[in-house]
Amino acid sequence: MAKEVKNMKKTMLIMVAALAGAALFAQEARGLKGRPGGGAAKSDMPGLDLKTRIQLMKQFDKDGDGRLNDEERAEAMKALKDKTADLEQMRKKFAQEIIAKFDKDGKTDLAEFINIINAQITAKTQLETLKPLPSIDASTFAITKEVLAKKYPSDYISQLNELKKLSSAVDAASDAGATAATAAAGAEGSIAQQGDGTSTGAAQGNSAAGGKKILTIAELNLIAREQFNKHTLTIEGETKVIGLPVKMYDKQVILIPFTVFSAGPNVSIMNNLGEQVDFDNTNIYASRDYPLVIVVPKGELPSTSVNANLPQDKNYREIIGKPIFFMGYTTTNVQIFPVKLNAVSEQTLVLSSRVPNNFLEGTILMNPEEDITLGMMMSFKKKYPNVKWNQRNSVNFLRRTIENKNPFLTCIRLDKLERWDKVDFEKLAQQRKKLDSLNKLLWDFILLNTSNRIVDTAKLAILGPTVSKYKDELKVRMEKSRFDRMFRQYLQDLMLMIKSEMRDVNPNEFYTLFRYDLNQTLDALKDVMAYYDNAIRTNSFTQLIPDDIKRAQNK
Repeated sequence: MAKEVKNMKKTMLIMVAALAGAALFAQEARGLKGRPGGGAAKSDMPGLDLKTRIQLMKQFDKDGDGRLNDEERAEAMKALKDKTADLEQMRKKFAQEIIAKFDKDGKTDLAEFINIINAQITAKTQLETLKPLPSIDASTFAITKEVLAKKYPSDYISQLNELKKLSSAVDAASDAGATAATAAAGAEGSIAQQGDGTSTGAAQGNSAAGGKKILTIAELNLIAREQFNKHTLTIEGETKVIGLPVKMYDKQVILIPFTVFSAGPNVSIMNNLGEQVDFDNTNIYASRDYPLVIVVPKGELPSTSVNANLPQDKNYREIIGKPIFFMGYTTTNVQIFPVKLNAVSEQTLVLSSRVPNNFLEGTILMNPEEDITLGMMMSFKKKYPNVKWNQRNSVNFLRRTIENKNPFLTCIRLDKLERWDKVDFEKLAQQRKKLDSLNKLLWDFILLNTSNRIVDTAKLAILGPTVSKYKDELKVRMEKSRFDRMFRQYLQDLMLMIKSEMRDVNPNEFYTLFRYDLNQTLDALKDVMAYYDNAIRTNSFTQLIPDDIKRAQNK
């Protein structure tokens, strides 16, 4: 009898696990099959999500014409069928894992298993019916659900709980931001706007001044997304960035962060549907003032791509304190946030919130109400601290700053793009090599000035030979006057290394891609020379002498 009960429980486990596996993998299967009856069109394959279409275009568009022909489309469809088969295998594996989890050594807690399955099914149903709060548009909500599905695969309870938390947090942030906007607008005598995405009775009508409807944050968010999709391009090369098709000097060009061309002119440009944009890679022009380049496309842009509208100086003054948006790609998806413009400097824009550094370069600042692209986010290394080279802690702080690979994003203006020079990629490569050499020299001086023993610095990449030349003699006990002369000569030889490396380096002749980093490195090396020069003039070597040399001279 006991054996029969055990077999019956196991049979029930298999049945329930199979049903659970089917439910848990149904969503993935639907995502691959697309909408019912939605056969893949030759161009954009409707019925598949955008990310899948782009991936298929990249993988199977062998002739690079931006479309899949019959042969290419057949290969793509076969790949999708193979993926569906993989999901079936995953479903079976899932059922087996469930059985193994709840049927160990013949001891089956069937009640616990049924409760968990019921909870998962309930959570899945709630996820499918859950609607976004007023402050979150449908696109953002859908993207968030996709991210959580990847983070918690088949765990619908965790997905639902985290989605509720995120929704509440975003709604609270939206309330706070919109309340601030309401207060600012009230101070200026404007019509107030509610923070939960609804308008006051006056806002629903026309404003007294211009007869223009006041848009809610949710409405502006939706408009910004539409503008982003038609105004932006994705560029992949040394890195991945966002570009803007624009008209400049009555010519069709694409405005792109310089970083993507740091390894050469061979990059790929495509729109949000995966359509390729060809350009003339022999005529690329770099801005003299900003780390930006422009390229000229060959022929017309894809019909779904529309030129962005660049700002004028007055556009910045008009929107200070008003809600605008920055939007761009992160490493996982597209994100958009409302911000305000706090101040305008000569080259940059100061925003009310810091842009997270996981956004790609080229992330744009938008005024959706006027359809104007106000600025573009550019990546910079953190500013080097002012270093006291006679204090090891201060030098170590510089070391940690350089070791920190996380850059910060700064929003640059797009209304003063006037001076351009054709990029000479051979010259660009030489400049990159020179900057690398200067950075290695600075790094050697950081290690030299934070090391306790001279023997540990004899193998430094650039300063090693100079250190080796003096280390043995300096460790031999001698009269103080003789030691001072030798140590002075040692410091002078080190300074000569800096002077030699910096000779004929003019930052203004460097491309803007390298100029910011170059100036930081040059300033730090000049500070090292000033420190050594002062020590030589005042005969103050104590803080510069490594501990092993001090011990040798004090014997």
